[in-house]
Amino acid sequence: MRSKKTNSCSTKDKPDVTAHHHRPEPPAVIWVGTDRDELGWLKQRVADLRPIHHLVLPQDQKFASLEPHAADQVILQRIVGVLETEATPTDRLIWTCHRRIDLPGEAIRWLRASYPELPMALATGTWWEGATRTGAREVTEVRVPWHRWWDWWLPWLRGEPPLLAPPAATLAECALMPSPLPTPVGTASRGEDHQSRGSDTAAMLGRAGEGGRQQEAAALRRGLLVARFPDPGGAWLALAEAYGYQVVLHHRLPDAEAPIWSKVDWALLDDSAFGSSPAATEVGTVLAAVHRRHPRLRLAVADHLPRFDVWQGLERAGVDCLLGKPTAGTGLIYWLREAARRS
Repeated sequence: MRSKKTNSCSTKDKPDVTAHHHRPEPPAVIWVGTDRDELGWLKQRVADLRPIHHLVLPQDQKFASLEPHAADQVILQRIVGVLETEATPTDRLIWTCHRRIDLPGEAIRWLRASYPELPMALATGTWWEGATRTGAREVTEVRVPWHRWWDWWLPWLRGEPPLLAPPAATLAECALMPSPLPTPVGTASRGEDHQSRGSDTAAMLGRAGEGGRQQEAAALRRGLLVARFPDPGGAWLALAEAYGYQVVLHHRLPDAEAPIWSKVDWALLDDSAFGSSPAATEVGTVLAAVHRRHPRLRLAVADHLPRFDVWQGLERAGVDCLLGKPTAGTGLIYWLREAARRS
């Protein structure tokens, strides 16, 4: 019989090497459905923050013989199994809707009735950008596009007030909501002047400029905005200045060799300056050259109809922030704060 080894020191004498290094695992997220293409991109970002329980829908497993209500029962049993038996707490549920056929019906309503305190959201793919033209209007659940990382998914996952929150509200209605970010304090601000010039776009970007200016972190304070028209340009400028950023507005994208790139910490390119397909034009080439010359410069793009293939090209060019439009605009502030924290 083997004898058990005895340690030369007792448990009391051992230093607790985990006391200062152990961090509790954050609550998990249930991810229901596909993780391909743009929704896979979103899932990866969620996974960087939280553990994920990925539950594949019966349709994705080619259970074509199942009736719709039977498929609902299969996935509901799996969801309940995670909620009731997993050791890791779960405090979010994301149901993916790559196409219209993926839209949950009775299943999601049953979950809301059975687990009313569990936050849930539908993550929509590129197909849903045209949903109002295809008859899919009567969706009472919160549905958020895959690209709304900075102004919705990130604050929602962190338990902060999301920017597109009310159930049954359309994305357009949500975009006109006031920002939940702290309102800049002080007296009158230049932001009000820009808001009055900005017209409808200024309203969509929120009224963060009212009430004065708030100084943000010193890092990444100097910015470049590129917008062809004064309406979006003035609105973005008002928002950035209202939060203490020093911003220069250009109406055309400067060449990669232009001196301005070395004088700023970040740049936002509005889609009014590049049209609908920047990755297929010289814009992607210019941004890639800028990124090679200034690797610490943070780059963002705002697009009213983001395509995943275009976004992939922009990511390869060095762009690290995509802002969908219409927007409350505060995704820009979330991005800059996060970038400053990491720098």
